[in-house]
Amino acid sequence: MPVDRRLLVNVDWVMLAVVLILAAIGVATIRSATHNGANSGLYLKQLVLVGLGVAGLIAALAQSRARRASASSTSQAPASPWESLRS
Repeated sequence: MPVDRRLLVNVDWVMLAVVLILAAIGVATIRSATHNGANSGLYLKQLVLVGLGVAGLIAALAQSRARRASASSTSQAPASPWESLRS
């Protein structure tokens, strides 16, 4: 599957990096707080949830890109989703 370079250029890489760093700090904090005891695997749940969030982000970006591509082929489509609410 080819990757559209415009999609990669329009991503705010700094914000994505900051979010992933904060998520990693959160996982490390949970790991250090619960490494012994009944909740010792809690950090694994957090890692799974972070992974699901990243997968959801990628899916939303891909769907948004596909929707824009199909809307640009029709002349009646609004330029943004908010334009349809204005009328």
